[in-house]
Amino acid sequence: MLNPNQIAQDIATLPEPAQMLLLDLIQMLKQTHAPLADFQEDAGTSTGSEFQRKKPSRFGIWAGKVWMAEDFDEPLEDMKDYM
Repeated sequence: MLNPNQIAQDIATLPEPAQMLLLDLIQMLKQTHAPLADFQEDAGTSTGSEFQRKKPSRFGIWAGKVWMAEDFDEPLEDMKDYM
């Protein structure tokens, strides 16, 4: 089992930039392991932390906006000497 006193002592011996990084990591872990209902749905709403869960992406959002050349799988002219 973890000893909270030992953890606090170890943190106190770290330089201040490392302590700030550790604080950011703790906040990120709290956000990551919190229940889904605790996250803000609106991206414009601030929860006091820079870490917010993004809305899930939708399949097909780029349909009709991306194209691929007909000769995409063909060997490149520059590589013909090596084949």
